[in-house]
Amino acid sequence: MHGTLPVLARPLHLLESRAPELDSATSRAFAEMFDKAVAGSARIEWRSDRPKHEFLRWLVAARSVLLHGSNRTDIAEFVPRAQTDFWGRPAQAVFATADGIWPLFFAVVRRRPGLAAWNTCLQRDGRSLYFFSVSGGLEWTDGVVYVLPRERFEQVPGSAEWMSAEAIRPLATLPVVPEDFPFRDAVLQHRSGESTARFGLRLLGARPPVRLVR
Repeated sequence: MHGTLPVLARPLHLLESRAPELDSATSRAFAEMFDKAVAGSARIEWRSDRPKHEFLRWLVAARSVLLHGSNRTDIAEFVPRAQTDFWGRPAQAVFATADGIWPLFFAVVRRRPGLAAWNTCLQRDGRSLYFFSVSGGLEWTDGVVYVLPRERFEQVPGSAEWMSAEAIRPLATLPVVPEDFPFRDAVLQHRSGESTARFGLRLLGARPPVRLVR
C-alpha cells in the first residue's frame, strides 16, 4: 500500500466508490462462500454473478478481516519487510487495508522491475476515493486477494492502511483477474522519473476520468 498522490490531482482525478446495496440473499451467499473457504481449503470458490469487489467490500464490513492484493498466488505467510507507510515513513511491517477495491490494483497490475506505481485510497463519510497511476507501461495479470485477520494489525492514522509487525497467515484467498478491478480503464500513466509535482501540473490540462462505483 502507498499514499503517493500528486497534490494537484486531488480535486479532479480522484475516483469514487460508495458502499454497495446488497440484499439479504446476496449477503448470505457471500457469507457461505467465505465460511466454507475458511473451514476448508482457504480458497474462495466464486459462485456469484455479482462483482468480486462487492464481495470484498462486504467482507471488510461484515467480518473482522483486512485485505492484501498480490500478483503472487502462493503466499502461505506474510513476513514483515522494510517499506514505507501511507505517509512515506519507513516501517518494517505487513501491510493490508480495510478497503475492498484498493487491493485489486495490487493484485492485477503486473509488478516488474522499474515499475513506479502511484496510488492512494482515502475513506471519507462512507465513501472511498482513489488515485492510480503507473510508469513504463501498464500490464495486467491475474492475481490473488488475501484475507487476513484484523486483530493483529493497527491502522495507520488518517489512512485506509493497516500494519502488523508480526508474521501473518492468511485466512482465505480469492483469485482475481483484471476484469475484476472496476477502475482498470481509469489508471493514469506518468513518465519515468517524473516528479509528482510535475505530473500534477500536467494533469491540470487533462480531462479527468469520471467514474463512480457503487
